[in-house]
Amino acid sequence: AAGLDVDRAVLVDERQRTSDPRILAIGDCSADAASAPHRAAGHWDAAKASGERAAATILGHEPADPGVSWFWSDRGDVRLDVLGNFAGAERHIDRGAFGGAQFMVGGFTNGILTSAACVNDPKSARQLRKLLDRAWRPRPEEFADVSQTLKQLATAR
Repeated sequence: AAGLDVDRAVLVDERQRTSDPRILAIGDCSADAASAPHRAAGHWDAAKASGERAAATILGHEPADPGVSWFWSDRGDVRLDVLGNFAGAERHIDRGAFGGAQFMVGGFTNGILTSAACVNDPKSARQLRKLLDRAWRPRPEEFADVSQTLKQLATAR
């Protein structure tokens, strides 16, 4: 009714401005207009970051880079951390035994690790958030090799 561009959420730019630049939208009701399909992030971390970007916009400051998207969920004894967006990944590499008690899957695009899902491994998820923000390029066979920690892989080059 307000005449704003919407697609399952209010579409916003990198400064949380809607199609009417006088109106900002944050949290679950907003989605990045530059990405498709348009999806609201739906996690407290994304809502917090969108509020910080809106505050910077209101104050006339440049918003901080939000970094890779991330959410987590606990389902019984299973914790799942998902980083980035698997939609554009060209290749998926398992690290650990897929379906095991603890494992991860990495999504690669143009040789860069662009997304990851970690099952019961929040420590690795925290490390991967930093590595994905740096456009880390592990070789797929290195990523799959669980005999080396992510930290060892990241510092090896």
